[in-house]
Amino acid sequence: QLQYCSNDVIYLHKIKDALYKMLVREKRLELYENCMKFLIETHGCKLNTADSQAISNQLINSGYQLSKSSDTPDLFILNSCTVTHVADKKARQALNKAKRQFPKALVVAAGCYPEKSYEDLDQMSSVDLVVPNTKKNELVSIISSTLGHE
Repeated sequence: QLQYCSNDVIYLHKIKDALYKMLVREKRLELYENCMKFLIETHGCKLNTADSQAISNQLINSGYQLSKSSDTPDLFILNSCTVTHVADKKARQALNKAKRQFPKALVVAAGCYPEKSYEDLDQMSSVDLVVPNTKKNELVSIISSTLGHE
């Protein structure tokens, strides 16, 4: 079962709205609207939820924009779990679905599943980048490097 925390989503949208208002005041809205948009899907435990929130904050601080539901993201991150083979299957399905829905987006497999099955994920045509949990603190920098936005 996918776990989402509505408070985290509300918090992230409040941050986005505050940033938007600040940019309107500073007449820098055009820069904001042209930012790379990202979407994070989280599978698994509360730690993954906390990690996803931290990744979102890091991406926003690095100039990325949280994708609205009506937007097509330029970057899709699956922060995955690997407790069971069912969790692995759901992760693969989510990655394939993301690539179908957002064919131009960079699709990133992150979290516990890449830690266990890096090579398998690296071979999937729907996955553009695999970042294991041991490199989660470098995730934003790895993504920016891949996209040429260092």
